[in-house]
Amino acid sequence: MSRRTDQLAHSIQREVAECIHVLCEGEEFPFITVVRCEVLEDLSLARIYVSSFENGEELVAYLTKRKGYIQKKISPRLSLKKIPALEFRLHDGNFSPPPSLL
Repeated sequence: MSRRTDQLAHSIQREVAECIHVLCEGEEFPFITVVRCEVLEDLSLARIYVSSFENGEELVAYLTKRKGYIQKKISPRLSLKKIPALEFRLHDGNFSPPPSLL
């Protein structure tokens, strides 16, 4: 990934984490963590990896249903003409550092 996509991935991760915290407050998903975000080079898609102590698959389904709302909330905070589409995935527990850290 380029430096620009790395910075964008970090910004999206931060903004989505904040939005999820507000959105899932009072829901049945305890201790939600946005583990990482990967943005494609053409900025068309952002894969967001999340984890939770319980109900991981349900969490991903819940966030996928509300991705339009999340995208709308983070859009003003990112300086982009077009916000990447959001794709939520359950983090499998394995951490592979980005190539820049190897």
